Formats: sequence, structure tokens, C-alpha cells
Amino acid sequence: MADESRRQRLPLQRTGLWLLAPAVVALRLPTLSEPRWYSDEGTFTTVAWLLGNGRRLYGDAFDNSPPGIYWIYRGLLAAGGTASHVAVQGALLLAVMVSVLLTYLIARRLDQRLAIPAALVCAVGLSLPTLDGDRLNVELAALPFFLGALALAGARGRGSAIGSGALLAAALLTRPSYAFDALAVLLLLVLTPARWSRLVAAAAAGCAVLAAAALVLALQGSWDSYLSLVLPDNRAYLLWANGGSLLPLAARVALLGLIAAVWYRHVAGTPWRLLAIWLPAAVAGASVTPRGLTHYVLEAVPALAIGLTALAYRFARWPRAGSPLAWPASLGALLALVLAAEAVLILPAEEAAFLSRGRPANLYAHSFSYADLPAYYGRWLSGGFDGSLRGFPGPMRQEMAEARVIDGTPSLPRGRLLVLGDRSWIYFLSGREPAVRYVALNSAFRLVPGGIAELRDALDSKKARVVVLADAPTGDWRAILATDGYREVEAKPYPLFVAASP
Repeated sequence: MADESRRQRLPLQRTGLWLLAPAVVALRLPTLSEPRWYSDEGTFTTVAWLLGNGRRLYGDAFDNSPPGIYWIYRGLLAAGGTASHVAVQGALLLAVMVSVLLTYLIARRLDQRLAIPAALVCAVGLSLPTLDGDRLNVELAALPFFLGALALAGARGRGSAIGSGALLAAALLTRPSYAFDALAVLLLLVLTPARWSRLVAAAAAGCAVLAAAALVLALQGSWDSYLSLVLPDNRAYLLWANGGSLLPLAARVALLGLIAAVWYRHVAGTPWRLLAIWLPAAVAGASVTPRGLTHYVLEAVPALAIGLTALAYRFARWPRAGSPLAWPASLGALLALVLAAEAVLILPAEEAAFLSRGRPANLYAHSFSYADLPAYYGRWLSGGFDGSLRGFPGPMRQEMAEARVIDGTPSLPRGRLLVLGDRSWIYFLSGREPAVRYVALNSAFRLVPGGIAELRDALDSKKARVVVLADAPTGDWRAILATDGYREVEAKPYPLFVAASP
């Protein structure tokens, strides 16, 4: 009877697998027509553009993410040119497609009945604009590399171990928090035959990829800046996000580790021991810096999708495909995923605030609320998103208008631009290179000890020939500009200043 049931399920599984790719494309069609509007994409694009102009990563173009995301955007910029946003959205579609298919393969090893529903729940979770699924940030960029490493770690042979180690290193070069998720990769490598040779092969491949990346940074003159500027800034960011102490992070990791240990012991000897390690590790990775920024949770979505779909299907007594209970169980898993995603964003921030006696920031800080989703999809169905950016949050309209003013005013002096604020799109759209290495005066910049001094020096020395006063860091920047001889020539959309003639 069991063999007969298995034979009945296999055609349905094959049919469902072929439907996954069209389902992902259908879910992401609105995203493909989104205009450029997101600030992080502006930072990544501007850094990539400067690298293409021969500037050094971190030394001449600073942001505090690992090099992988800038190299990805550099390739997309080369592929897309001035229409790079189309290439970015295409790469995002590919990243989600690969992630969903790999989630299917991983879930299938746990229980064949879960493969299709868990992959579909994952596809929706990775595509919701409310969960930042419409943007190519570091979590989604690294996700297919990590899932590929996890899938290969469970295969046999030394070649799969080499591929697993190399892909895991690629994920870490894009989003280091996947070091927590790497425990699941390690578990699968340990559980397969010839484990020691496979572990050595995976470690050697991973180290080779990381060493190659370090060599590239050294040859480009970026390694010293990475060690002296980026790593200290990341440490400061980690402390700041956890309320000034590592105690909240240590307590959170200890609690998740205890959950993993108890769960693993309960399911020892079954395929579910993978999820017992992976799910708590993924939550730990997603909450390393608990600021409530929505895109952080995407790291945990595949593990959450598999675990919650299994729970929903077990509650519904494992309905067969086509059963009246199958769709309600899948919808229940999707609802549980949304609730769990919010918990991953909110609870660590609350815990850090409680232990540091502070207040959590950015809770419920979604670009699109759940109530906004009908209007979001309605605008797309009514003819797509137009260039007016109607319904999209943020200052992109002002950034585009400011770039047009700079580009369209022949009387402005030639030379470098300084945008006092987190408005990196202005550099890229106007074609003006920054007067300082900080392309965005964001939270990463505010933790650089000498950052403000570098801004003042660029103004004092007139290295900045044109200055935009946007959401500047704290300080009386108008008085500073006046003292340094800058005069205002335009008030809208942002105050625009030019340096006095030398």
C-alpha cells in the first residue's frame, strides 16, 4: 500500500515541480516593473559605478557591507548600463527562482509531501513587498549561494563537498550572518559517508574562495581600508544595534542554541534533525543586528517556510495533493510565516531594548504595510508602475529632480559633488563623483570616528565644488558652508551650494 501511495504521489510531485518556475515568475511580475526607488540599491549602484570608474572599494567608495554585494552590482551595472535597474530586477528574479527550487530539493529530502507546498510558501514569502522581497539586498543576494551549499552538503562525493564549501564562502562574502546558518551545512557534511574527507574538501574550497576575494581586494588597494575602516565599523554597528553591549546577542544565541539542542535530541535519527539546527540558526543570523529592518528576515524565510508548512500539514493530518485540506493547510502555513517573520523582526529588538534599558527602533518599519498590498497590486494591474513613483515611499522623486538640476545647469562649476545626507542616487544619476569616500551618510557612516572630520576637510579645502544639503548629519551645516565661502544657488528640491571660485 505504501509503495502504491508513493507511485501515486510521484507524478503529482513532477507536475508540481514544473509549475514552480511559472509560479515564481507570476508572483514577481509586479516587481519586474517597479521603478528604481530604494536607498540601499542607490548605495550599491553608486559604489559599483565608482568601481567601474577605477575607484577603490572602501578606500574611495565606502559602505560597510562585504565586497560580494558590490561585485554583484558591478556586474549588473556592466550588463544593464544606464538601465541597470532592469538588470537588478532580473537578477532578483533569478535569485528567488533558484532559492525556491533549492528549497524544494531540501524539503523533499525531509518529506516528499512537503516539497511543493513548502516551496510555494517560500516563493510567496520571498516575493512579498511587505517583507522587502522586491529589492535585491544582501540577504536575497546571498540566499541562493547558501541554499546551494546546503543542498550540496547533503549529497555524496567529494565534488559536492567542494561545491558546498565554495558556495558557502560566496554567501559569507555577501552576508556574513550566514555563518550561523553554516551550522546546518556542517551538520549535513558530518552526517554523510566519508565525512572527514568531505569536511576537509569543503573547508579547503571555502578558504580558497575567501583567500581569492582577499587577494582581489589587496590587488585593488582595498584590503587596508577593509581592515582599518570596515571591520571596526561593523563591530561598532553590531554593538550599537544591540544597545551598546553584546549581552543581548549572547543571550539570544544561547536561547536559540538551547531550542536547537532540545529539538535535535527529540528528532535524532530522523531527517528533521537538519531543521532542528537550521531554523534556530537562521533566526540567529537574521537577528544579529536587531534593528527591525525588514529585509533582515529574508535570511530565515526558507527554513521558516519548510518548518511551518510541515507543522500545518501535520495538523491537517498530511492531506494528499488535491485534498480539500491541502490548500487551507498551505494558506495556514503562509499566514504563520508572516506572523513568524514579524516575530523574528520584533522580539529580538524588544529583547535588546529590555536588556540595554533602551527603546527598540524601526519596529513595523515596512516600506509597504500589509494594508497597502491591495493598492500596490492594484496599481500594477491597472497598467503597471509609471515613472511618477506614485505609491512608492522615500525621497527618490527629490533625488531624481536634484540630479536633473545638477546635470541641467551649465553654470555650475565642474568637479566633485558632496551630498550632505543619505541620498546616494544623486551621485549616480547626475554623473558627479563624490568629494568624499562616503557615498551615503547613513547609520554606517555615523559610526565612523573620523567621518565628520573628512566632510569638513572636503568643504574647507573646496574639494567639494557643488554641495547638496539634504538630510545632513547633526550640525549647523548652513553656517559651515557660509564660513567656507559656499553660496546657495538653488533651494528646491534641496538647497544647492557652489564653492567660491579659487
